[in-house]
Amino acid sequence: MKLTDDILNDDDIQLALFCLYELHYGGIEGVDDAWEWEPGLIALRRLLGSPSNGPCALPLLWLQDPRG
Repeated sequence: MKLTDDILNDDDIQLALFCLYELHYGGIEGVDDAWEWEPGLIALRRLLGSPSNGPCALPLLWLQDPRG
């Protein structure tokens, strides 16, 4: 994965974070609501949402479909 020194100004990270928050707080049309509580997405949102992480390499998270 790409390392970044500035997660606050990395457009890809900010877009991912926006989508994760929208999924959790408002929902995204066409996306099953069960994804809101997917542990991997919650962990990723917490990781991306913490600027104190500084330079970081994002781990690869394996997500399982919460519908089974």
